[in-house]
Amino acid sequence: MKTLIKNGKIATAGDLFYGDISIVDGIIMEIGTSLKGSYDNEINAFGKLVIPGGVDVHTHFNLHTGSVVARDDFYTGTVAAACGGTTSIVDHMGFGPEGCSLDHQLKVYHKYAKDNAVVDYSFHGVLQHINEDVLKQLEDMVVNQGISSFKAYMTYDYMLKDSDLLRVMERLKDLHGILAVHAENHEIIAYLVRRYTNEGYTAPIYHALSRPDFCEGDAVSRAISLAAAIEDMPLYIVHLSTEAALQHVMRAAAFGERIYAETCPQYLLLNDEKYMHGVEEGLRYILSPPLRRRKNCEALWQGIRAGYIQVVAKGKCRF
Repeated sequence: MKTLIKNGKIATAGDLFYGDISIVDGIIMEIGTSLKGSYDNEINAFGKLVIPGGVDVHTHFNLHTGSVVARDDFYTGTVAAACGGTTSIVDHMGFGPEGCSLDHQLKVYHKYAKDNAVVDYSFHGVLQHINEDVLKQLEDMVVNQGISSFKAYMTYDYMLKDSDLLRVMERLKDLHGILAVHAENHEIIAYLVRRYTNEGYTAPIYHALSRPDFCEGDAVSRAISLAAAIEDMPLYIVHLSTEAALQHVMRAAAFGERIYAETCPQYLLLNDEKYMHGVEEGLRYILSPPLRRRKNCEALWQGIRAGYIQVVAKGKCRF
C-alpha cells in the first residue's frame, strides 16, 4: 500500500515547510517537495499541519487502587490516544503486592497490553521498596527489558526515604537510567489532612488546602538536592503543578543540573475554583497534586515557553 500526503505544512524536529510525504506499507519512505510516482492513495493536505504522532509519557491504564480500577484499559486508552493523534504511550505501572520483585508489575502489565494496545507502548518501572535484590534487578530491567525510567514516590503508599532515593539514583546513574519522582512533602500532607479532618473540614477545597504549593516546592527542592549529591544524575519531575516548584527547577537548570520537568493539561487549563462549585461537582476534580490557584497556570505556561518544562503529558486517569 503506497500513500502520498501532499501539499501539507510539514513539521519536523528542526524545520517547518510545505511538502509531501511518501508512505509505503505504513513506513515513511521519503519527505520532500513535489514527490512523483504511482500511489494507491493520495491525501491533499493543503492548509493542514502535518506533524509526527504524539508521544504521551504519562498514562495510567488498568490502574488498580485498592477496590477501585481505572476506567481506561490498554484498549480503550490507546484507542483514545490514536484518535487524538498520539501514536506512542509510556505507562506508569501501578503498585504490585507488598514486597514483590521489581519486575513483577512488568509481567502483569505486559499481559494487560498484549493484543489490546493499538499504538506503540512502553512502561516506566515502579519502585515500592529498596533492598539489594531490587538494586540488582534494576540492571536486568534496563539492559534486558528495555525499561530505563523508574518512578519513585516521596509521599503516599510505598514512599521512599531520602536514603533509599540516593541508593536508587546511584545505581541508575551507573546504568544510564533516569529517576522520575512524584514530589510532595509527605509530613506536611499528613499533618494538614489530620488537622482539617479533626476540625470537620472535608469539603473538596480542603483536598487542595492540605497540599499547599510549598508542599510540592519543598519536595522538588529536596529531590534536586539528592540528585546533585550523586553528581550528573538525571532527574525527571512528574506532573509539576506550581510556580514554587518551577522556581527550584529553574535554579537547578541554571546551575547545570540535569533536571527535566513535566506538567499536565489540568494544571495549565484548570484551577482550584473547580472545588468551590458544590461537593458533587468538586469531587470530580480530586487529584494529586490538586488543582492550584490560578496564578500557577500562567507560570507553568511561561515555564514551557522558556524550556524549563519539556513535557506536557496526560498525567491522570479516570475512575
